[in-house]
Amino acid sequence: MTERPLRILLISARADVGGGPFHVDLLARYLPPNIERWIACPDEEPYASAWKREPAVRGIISIPRRRFSPGALFSLAKACRQWDIDIVHSHGKGAGIYSRLLKLLRPRLRVIHTVHGVHVGQYGPLTRAVYLMAERILRHLTTAFVHVSEGEKRQCLALGISSASTSHVVYNGLPPTQASGHVVFAEFVVGHRPVILTLARFEYQKNMPLAMEIATLAQRVHPDWLFVWAGDGPGQAELQRQVKERKLTNVRFLGFTDKTANLLQVADVFLSTSLWEGLPYALIEACAAGVPIVASHVTGNDEVVIPNRNGFLYFLDNPGQAVTMINTILGDLELKARLSRGGKDLFLELFTLDQSIDHTVAVYRAVARKD
Repeated sequence: MTERPLRILLISARADVGGGPFHVDLLARYLPPNIERWIACPDEEPYASAWKREPAVRGIISIPRRRFSPGALFSLAKACRQWDIDIVHSHGKGAGIYSRLLKLLRPRLRVIHTVHGVHVGQYGPLTRAVYLMAERILRHLTTAFVHVSEGEKRQCLALGISSASTSHVVYNGLPPTQASGHVVFAEFVVGHRPVILTLARFEYQKNMPLAMEIATLAQRVHPDWLFVWAGDGPGQAELQRQVKERKLTNVRFLGFTDKTANLLQVADVFLSTSLWEGLPYALIEACAAGVPIVASHVTGNDEVVIPNRNGFLYFLDNPGQAVTMINTILGDLELKARLSRGGKDLFLELFTLDQSIDHTVAVYRAVARKD
């Protein structure tokens, strides 16, 4: 007798560009055929449309973007009953509220929650206390936690928002990528200037004001460097204003692009200034492309960047340290080549998509067997 396929509902309170939705997209497309999947997400681009077209996705239900709705919760409960869902796997804070409350409405559901980065530092004392209290209550409605890094797991355990006995670490993974076509880069490059690339959404977490400080310092001592910032977001206008105000000639805004593989081909160094991460896909992409990394010494980054193997880590309060590290890499071709090889090796060792999918499926199977 053929075993019935596992039926998974993936929940994300975002479907725009970002690490969380991208993670869900990889699961939607690459989970094995014997795991049937449905998705709950906001009706926004680019992923909602992509998932509606994805043959492996059995169905989609719309929920509000980053806002809890009792009506959406009851619609999800109805869908779980209709589709006979075995496991709900939520991604991010907003999705995690829905998944755990579904457990109250449908006790037979197994609930897996992935945090995708612990970020309470920007909260005020009251908001932080309320959030942690809610998460500690919801922890008891969670069958298992999937953390994307060991550091994230340690943070969650220290805050009491996950439990050691139900926590698993599954590193993010990427498929091998190849650049297609040629990126239009001539307008940004004068001669053969070293390119320091940052791929980020311009929001609080990514800490682009620090990138501005690094570029400002670099212009004084290394005016030939070119900082290329690929991305967009709510902080873009202010960044552009400051670049103009400071008369920086070493910064170029590329805007949002999906041609990241092309950009990585022309990058000499990848720069990250994040305040926190779960396990950043941008750094994994840089590893796979063999681009040496200079990244902030924060959770998540410190599991993708191994000092002297594929890059260096600097402290958030020391932009000058980042400039020195970039200069060390650019000034030593043998070191740069060694860091490039180290990144490619580290990618194959830890961050391939096959590994990530296999480990995720193993968690699904283990959770499905629980009473």
